Amino acid sequence: MDVGGDGLVISYLIPKWDRWRSESVQEADDLFRYLTGFTGSLGILIIQEGNKQLFVDSRYTLQAQQECPSIQLHPFSDWKKFLKTAECVVIDPWMWSYDELKDLPVVEYEDLMEKFWPDRPVRKIYSVQEYTSYTDDRASKIQRVCNYLKEKQAQALLITDNASLSWLLNIRSLDKPYSLAAEKMGVVYANGTVADFPESDEGLIIDRSAPIAICQQFPKAIFDTNPINMMKACKSPIEIEGFKKAHVQDGFAVQGFLTWLEKESKNPTEIEAEKQLLSYRKLQPDFIMPSFPTISGSGPNGAIVHYHATPRTNRTLSSGDIYLVDSGGHYYGGTTDITRTVIYQSNTVPFEVKENFTLVLKGFLALATAIFLKGTTGMQLDALARQFLWKKRRNYGHGTGHGVGACLSVHEGPQSISTRGSASVKLQPGMIVSIEPGFYETGAYGVRIENLAYIEALNDEWYCFRNLTNVPIDTRLIDTKLLTAEEKQAVEVWF
Repeated sequence: MDVGGDGLVISYLIPKWDRWRSESVQEADDLFRYLTGFTGSLGILIIQEGNKQLFVDSRYTLQAQQECPSIQLHPFSDWKKFLKTAECVVIDPWMWSYDELKDLPVVEYEDLMEKFWPDRPVRKIYSVQEYTSYTDDRASKIQRVCNYLKEKQAQALLITDNASLSWLLNIRSLDKPYSLAAEKMGVVYANGTVADFPESDEGLIIDRSAPIAICQQFPKAIFDTNPINMMKACKSPIEIEGFKKAHVQDGFAVQGFLTWLEKESKNPTEIEAEKQLLSYRKLQPDFIMPSFPTISGSGPNGAIVHYHATPRTNRTLSSGDIYLVDSGGHYYGGTTDITRTVIYQSNTVPFEVKENFTLVLKGFLALATAIFLKGTTGMQLDALARQFLWKKRRNYGHGTGHGVGACLSVHEGPQSISTRGSASVKLQPGMIVSIEPGFYETGAYGVRIENLAYIEALNDEWYCFRNLTNVPIDTRLIDTKLLTAEEKQAVEVWF
């Protein structure tokens, strides 16, 4: 049992993320995986009196059960409740912001990496390069920050979010897996100059999500919402053009892969299929790297929302299998994220699979073709995608849509389409979101349909979604009797 100097029982709080909140955590930073074996992208570990408690959301429940059979699992949303009765919570101040730890009991700071993993591997140092493809110039972006500082009557903005700084300065780490945001922070002064770190906290603004370790160094600073989040979320016309170009190339790659999958005489494994898809992307002239680890799941593995095939779980596809592949790429110009569900080399589809696929499709189309009022949030639109499943008392546990960065990170806020989304973040023109409803029958199969779309203003009051993804869906899985004439027309537009 760990006991503090004042006799309090200690609870150690360890998140899955690293200090950069990276899309993927490098091995040397992944204390969470070292202590649990969990490979998902989101989770919280609490070590209390020597016992490990793992908190994951519904996307990862099945995965965590398989990867962490000896650790007690809890819903992700319950981690603060679990600590309500804790006497002392110890955290690494580089991993948390002050806002995230509101309402917790006594909090103390310690280097938990050194405590639990002193012989960890050496960190990789990623190179930083200038990025000039389909982006506005750096000076115009910095001027927007200067305008913000003038409005706030402040002298400087400390940017601790690496994606925000990478977007602002037009830099990327092209040798870093999945997220291309450079692992850097910086400060912009009101006169437009940029430095690595502030000299003082006089007139300094720090975003609320900054690590506690940074905030402690500037006690007089003002805390505010990171203004760059919304700037980079609302893509400019040149950024939208880059996304369109990226999706044309990605469409060729994914369609080529799906054609190969249907005609391949030798039944591939999930890992072989994943590698084949990557080989098609590598043929595209502007491809850089995958935007996240590919989800290549057949049969029951497709029901694991964020499944990743390993030598232990790797299935060989068989005729009639329902195969779900969720993948994406970073291209010079934009980032892609697409999910397609197909029946492998068969024309015989079970009725329940057809019904569920078509209910998901109807939900996709209801959201994709929606016209919505200025000021609408993603939380308000989420039910459009779920309504047909709900009528059958069915649902899916993940969000319906997330923002996407411009050759940065495939998951980007602040916008989302989700029952758990922010009620204060309004959808705005230029935002790019995924539209990805699904359905999962545990132990049998998974269904998900995902395209990316950007938001366009029809006029001053009304907005709509415009499609970016250029890949057809498997029409063998559609029960056309469940589609209206209007929905059939929409299928032609969106697929």
